[in-house]
Amino acid sequence: WERANLPMLRAQAQWPRGTSPMTGFGGAPPAPGDTVVVQVPDANATNPCSTYVTVKTVVRVVGSAGIWLYDVQNPTADSLTLAEIQNASNQFDSKIFASDTTYFGHPTDLDNNGHIFVVLTWAVNKAAANLAGFVFSGDLFPGTSCPQSNDGELYYGEVPDSLNQAGTGARNKRAVLAGMPRLIAHEFTHIIQ
Repeated sequence: WERANLPMLRAQAQWPRGTSPMTGFGGAPPAPGDTVVVQVPDANATNPCSTYVTVKTVVRVVGSAGIWLYDVQNPTADSLTLAEIQNASNQFDSKIFASDTTYFGHPTDLDNNGHIFVVLTWAVNKAAANLAGFVFSGDLFPGTSCPQSNDGELYYGEVPDSLNQAGTGARNKRAVLAGMPRLIAHEFTHIIQ
C-alpha cells in the first residue's frame, strides 16, 4: 500500500507541523506516567492512512533515544514489567540507536522531541498478517495528507498475550522479549530510510 500510495501523498502534502498529539508537551518529550493518544494504522486495511485504531497509552520509560508507550488496554496476563521495558529501552539507547545511526544516518525529528516513540500495543497482535512489529511511513506525513498520521517517528510492537485475547494466536512473554531487539533494530532502519 505504501509503495503505491505514498508518492501520491508526498506530491499532495502540505506540511503543517505541531498539530499532532505527540507534540502536546510544550516542545519537551512526555514524562513517565503521562498519557498519549496514538493512532495505530490498521495493518489489515487496504488504506491504513484512513483506517486506524485510536489507543490510549501511558509513558513507561523515557530513554535518551526512545519514548516507550504502553497501551492501557493491553492484556494483563504475563504483561511486560517496568523493568523489562527499561531493559529494552537501555538496549535501544546504547546499542540499537547507536549502531543503526552509525550505518544509516540519523532519523528525522518531525515532532521535535529528539526521540523515537516505541508503541507497545495489542493492536499489533490483532493484525491478521500475524505481525510482531512495524513502522508506517504515513506517520511522516501531515494529517492533512494522511489522517492516521501521528506526525512523528513511531514503531509499533506486539505485546505478550498468553491467553490469546487478540484472537490471532497466543504470544508468550519470553518470545516477545527475545524478538524485540532484532525487530526494533530492523524497523528503526526503515524510519531512518
